[in-house]
Amino acid sequence: MQKNFNIKQIYLNNTYLNAPLKEEIYMKKLEGDPFYGKSYWKLNKALYGLKKAGKQWNDKFNFRINKNKF
Repeated sequence: MQKNFNIKQIYLNNTYLNAPLKEEIYMKKLEGDPFYGKSYWKLNKALYGLKKAGKQWNDKFNFRINKNKF
């Protein structure tokens, strides 16, 4: 049986940038920085392109959905 559902799609820009990290992750400073290679940054939230960013965001999303009883 076929249903006539309306389907909508949205693109969430910058969603990965708001996911908190559960582990400590450090990255080298960027090229051009005077302290390049000598010091590191500790990441507080996931960055786009980070391998764990999608999983961290999905965990946060699922927590919010379940918290609101969807």
